[in-house]
Amino acid sequence: MRDNRIYYGIDLDDSYTMFSYLDSMHKEPQTMSPVLGSGLYQIPTCIGRRRGEESWLYGEDAVRAARLLEADLADQLFSRALAEEDVYLEGKPYHPFDLLLYFLNHLMALAPQLAGQMVLGQMVFVLDRVDAKRVRLIGRLADAMHYSRELIRVIDRKESFYYFVFHQQAQIFVGDVALFSYQENVMRFWRLHRDQKTQPQMVTIEEKNLSVDTENLDLCFDQIIDQNFKGDRISSVYLIGKGFEGDWMKLSLNRLCRGRRVFIGKNLYTKGACYCGRVRMSDEAWPFAYLSSNDLKVNVGLQVLNHGKKEFRTLLAAGENRYEAKGTCEVILDKQAELELWIREPRQKKAYLHVIELSDLPRRPPRTSRLRVQAKSRGDEEIEVKVFDLGFGDFYPSSGQVWTYQIALDKEGGER
Repeated sequence: MRDNRIYYGIDLDDSYTMFSYLDSMHKEPQTMSPVLGSGLYQIPTCIGRRRGEESWLYGEDAVRAARLLEADLADQLFSRALAEEDVYLEGKPYHPFDLLLYFLNHLMALAPQLAGQMVLGQMVFVLDRVDAKRVRLIGRLADAMHYSRELIRVIDRKESFYYFVFHQQAQIFVGDVALFSYQENVMRFWRLHRDQKTQPQMVTIEEKNLSVDTENLDLCFDQIIDQNFKGDRISSVYLIGKGFEGDWMKLSLNRLCRGRRVFIGKNLYTKGACYCGRVRMSDEAWPFAYLSSNDLKVNVGLQVLNHGKKEFRTLLAAGENRYEAKGTCEVILDKQAELELWIREPRQKKAYLHVIELSDLPRRPPRTSRLRVQAKSRGDEEIEVKVFDLGFGDFYPSSGQVWTYQIALDKEGGER
């Protein structure tokens, strides 16, 4: 069946923003440029106000006008929106959230228009780091842009790299896959490894921050490759960032290309984000599993009777973003005024039981108390569970009671 959905990937950074989309007409994501056919994908994350008039410029146009003293420039829009400090342009205050919103709306004007049978599948934002505050900001932006939060996903660049790699030709990931990111004299190294003995294949990404000798960069990078490629199980390498521009790699490039495929690119993260959206919306089984540092590590749910058979009703699933994960179900109590919440790590037989006592629940005959159970991840290693008394129709009205429990988890997923 043809997928009529379109998937957006936005790599949002203080310096530059990039935007790609994936639809049924293309085998791989297309990256948008503000200058048609130019291949200039990096759009400066800034907005400018022309001096003496209420007109706005975006990206490179804003930078150019500011350089000519024709406009006041507001840059670093993402961190400014997080800080919520007013930006002054010609002495007039502007809220940075509004400026970032203007910028993103202008960016979205580059996208193919949703027409005919085409609908939005997911819009995936890629950030250098994901935390609760950043996720809330993206959610507010989605609301202001009139996109349903159900269609919004926030991932970090490592997760985007994971999705990108496993949409390449199989020979790319025969062995481990490495990525070097070099920007503003900061170099990071990632090594992606998959365990082919598990089902699905579990994927891990090792991360290192590397010291760089800028005076002897080629020799330094050659030594970095030698030190980090021990065992020679790396089949492909990706080089990302402005630091790799120019022709300084001579000795190091020779070592890097020995028996490996090497790629230099800028739009890997936006493409990975598009692939992420499609995988998350697909009904087809995905043969890989990667639990990022932003993902919930446990399954949380209730053991219930359904037509006389015991089953596990999942409220929160491992792999969901821990800053966004939430779930709801309704149950009918049998006798005891309590619920049994089970917490279990994937692929582990051991489960942790947490008994939720419903103190002061009105006394009713068995199976006449209907409850709504809501669970929400509270970020770092904590779950909030709310239970609502719904009563039982006109016979036993709701008491209006709500029970709230905070459950702390240890690093292994068990209850503290």
